[in-house]
Amino acid sequence: MYFIQLITNIFKPKNIPVLLYFLANVALSFVIMYFLNLFTFGQNLTLEQQQLYNGLVGLGIYFGGVVIFLSPIGEGFFRFTNGLKRVEDYQGLAHVQAAFNEVYEKAQAEHPGIPKGVKLYIKNSSVQNAAAVGRKTIFLTQGILALPPDQLKGIIAHELAHLYNGDTVILLLILVGNIFINAIAMMLKLFFSILGLFILLGGGRNNSFGDRFSGYLLTRMARFLIDLVVGVWLLIGIALKNLSGRAAEYKADEFACELGYGKELATALATISHGAPNQGNVSIVDRALASHPDTSERIRRCGGVA
Repeated sequence: MYFIQLITNIFKPKNIPVLLYFLANVALSFVIMYFLNLFTFGQNLTLEQQQLYNGLVGLGIYFGGVVIFLSPIGEGFFRFTNGLKRVEDYQGLAHVQAAFNEVYEKAQAEHPGIPKGVKLYIKNSSVQNAAAVGRKTIFLTQGILALPPDQLKGIIAHELAHLYNGDTVILLLILVGNIFINAIAMMLKLFFSILGLFILLGGGRNNSFGDRFSGYLLTRMARFLIDLVVGVWLLIGIALKNLSGRAAEYKADEFACELGYGKELATALATISHGAPNQGNVSIVDRALASHPDTSERIRRCGGVA
């Protein structure tokens, strides 16, 4: 039931921008490995066949990374590297666990496709925040624990919605691709750095210093172009991810409202935003790169604050 619901939710219209970027990342991984042609698979294969197999290796690395990140191993690694601890490890947080249990049980009753075995974790941070990760992890920061239990229920309902809607899975699909592309970019930059030093130091030839320095500058320009292309590519990805992400936030709010925690979520959002610094006028670029929609609009859609 969960995987059927997950696939159904992932391919909803709100996710089209980020899915297009995911497919572009997959294609780019194939193309990069195709032209790098790093591996040899046999003496009897043509160049085109070697390149094709290298492209398939790129796809294998990509999807292998996806499987690892979505597995309990990947999720456990994230919890460990981010210092997440089970709520039971803290004293005096029984009310937080009780709030989570109430919302989770209600969500399971009304939405059978919600993942089983979701656990609540705490992150040692004074920032008021909460997030869903992977398939079965929700964490609250210590800063947000200052909210009363009813408001925490609204926050928890919202984060459960991200797991139910597959938003966290989509983010991992993008993350794996970006890690792979960045790794390839770093390898290419290292290659050009070594090549540049080799050329500058003579490279085994008796060229003039001017020729060697010109060759060195070309390698530095190659590094700059790699940074530029990767930077633009990742910026496009952030914009598309956040375009889908803003729609995902509204859908997660709707989920919380349907469970009966709309007022609680609205009050929690108002409390958190009241303590946040004033951002002033927001530019077009800032709006494009914003991962969350306007808080006041979210509060209004949740029914406002009582």
